[in-house]
Amino acid sequence: MKNKVFYNFVINKDLWYAIGYYNRYGLYNKYDNTIVDISLEEVKKLANDTIIWIESQIQNVYLINPEEGAPMSWMTLYYMTLSYMYDYYDECPIKKKLSESTLEELKDACHKTIDWLKKLALEIRETTDNDLKDI
Repeated sequence: MKNKVFYNFVINKDLWYAIGYYNRYGLYNKYDNTIVDISLEEVKKLANDTIIWIESQIQNVYLINPEEGAPMSWMTLYYMTLSYMYDYYDECPIKKKLSESTLEELKDACHKTIDWLKKLALEIRETTDNDLKDI
């Protein structure tokens, strides 16, 4: 399990990065360094808001040109889908490059990514003494 441990909470690294994207591109840097000091309940709410924001990007999913970089209109969803594919290759509907996928395959992978992020959000928890020993 890839977790980030903070004083107030423990969160999966991929979900933490998604929150960072949301803060930067969805909230326009509402949080500065104080994001690590928020409470457990606040980070859970922020994670759920992040997932809703990422899910809204599904309407922008289109076929990827292999010569282009990450698609701007669904960039966060794109990167989270890549993370999902890397961590859960056997469960992912796409076993090839995203740029070689059909639109249906892309959208299916994006929906599975959203489900994965929701599962990760449920795993956000309070920090224990054992967590603090490991950092």
